[in-house]
Amino acid sequence: MGLVALTLAGALLLLLDGERQQVVSFGGGSGSGAATNLNLLDDALDVRGVLNRVQESVIAIETNEVQRQGFFSGAGSGVLISNDGLILTNEHVISGADTIEITFFNGTVVEADLVGSFPNEDVALIQARGVVDTRAAELGTAETLLVGDEVVAIGNALGLGGQASVTLGIVSAKDRELQAGRIKFDSLIQTDAAINPGNSGGPLVNAAGQVVGINTAIIDGAQNIGFAISIDAITPLIEQLVSGDASITPETAFFGASTKPVSQTTAEERSRFLITDVDGAFVVDVFPESAAGRAGLEPGDILFKVDGRDVASPEDVARAVRRNDPGDAIDLEFRRNGQTMTANVSLGTRADAGN
Repeated sequence: MGLVALTLAGALLLLLDGERQQVVSFGGGSGSGAATNLNLLDDALDVRGVLNRVQESVIAIETNEVQRQGFFSGAGSGVLISNDGLILTNEHVISGADTIEITFFNGTVVEADLVGSFPNEDVALIQARGVVDTRAAELGTAETLLVGDEVVAIGNALGLGGQASVTLGIVSAKDRELQAGRIKFDSLIQTDAAINPGNSGGPLVNAAGQVVGINTAIIDGAQNIGFAISIDAITPLIEQLVSGDASITPETAFFGASTKPVSQTTAEERSRFLITDVDGAFVVDVFPESAAGRAGLEPGDILFKVDGRDVASPEDVARAVRRNDPGDAIDLEFRRNGQTMTANVSLGTRADAGN
């Protein structure tokens, strides 16, 4: 049973330090007083009312990683926590990005800089450039949430852009402990509100429109089981992040191939590379000095298994790599021009690949 990180990306790499900005407030929007949970106990949650309170604070995040040929992009979500454009998200959303581009509710698009991150907690802050008057979400508390309380998950589901998607569910369990590769989560809220790739970093919101968690993961192969990091576990980290007391460039395993879903291949690509697969990761580019390069992968190959696990998307490739450390050997199964091929290769780091 594998935990799936919810960013749309083909690799999880490293990002250099950005500007550090001071947090003005953790409230904003419709008030920032003491965080209290106002879940409605007898009436159905007013989804439209909740959305009106928080939707302007939800951010779509697009990332690009420059490689030797073209660039690789990913997508995720974030939530504004200060009125000067400070945004809370997951570390895996922005890990490895060379550029971070954010889109506000009104369609405004600007670049953002990494303030700091805690990779082991999967928490990061980014700062929107040139923004001085944004609507911050109100941070609540998960302490008073009860199993059965209704919650709303909001975010850039599937990286479709435009207005954020909204799903309704309940709190299924609290204080879940789960292992995702080298990350151990111990303050997770379990919910049946539908969350999907691209929702990572978006808010889980209570009936009062307060952020009670950050959508983070799903269980691979399960249905109606999603997880959000409790906001109570995150708030103590925020001041450390803005003061620079956080890790931004940890040593992580680097694969070195950018991919896209097979479903996004063109008719010309399918004809040229004899593609019959409906699932898998289509290799767009390979960094020659990387593990992918040493394994002999080429543009046009279709990765369908990594370490014995089925690969249905670039996210699956990233997840498989992230389960390992530099020096670990992984097995690859891929198709080239309709022929099945295998390889075994040791992972390195981004620096090992000369990047």
